[in-house]
Amino acid sequence: MLRQGKPMPPNRARFDLASGRHSAFMEVRKPLSEKAMSTHQTLRVQVIDTNQRPRGVMTIEAEFDHLGPYRVQHDGHTYWFTGKSGTHRARGVATREMATADDARLWITLGGTAIWED
Repeated sequence: MLRQGKPMPPNRARFDLASGRHSAFMEVRKPLSEKAMSTHQTLRVQVIDTNQRPRGVMTIEAEFDHLGPYRVQHDGHTYWFTGKSGTHRARGVATREMATADDARLWITLGGTAIWED
């Protein structure tokens, strides 16, 4: 005998978000006010490698939103802001974590003056 449960009220309907996706990544659209505030800049920055050795001053291409860099072209790779912000302990400056699709990472100051590679 088939047992039927209570019908679910319409305001309590469930939706499985995973089944609604067509790819592993979802596009997050920025509000128009943030798009209008983004800027593209070519910068010369001090680059520090994984072992804390200076690599010298390098030229990067960066796009900034109202808080800091969100896309960086550096050393032949494109890095995107991961959503993680913090403070560099030794220097005490605010930074953003950036990553490539291949998971190469770097940290950049909010003003784009220094990069620490991972």
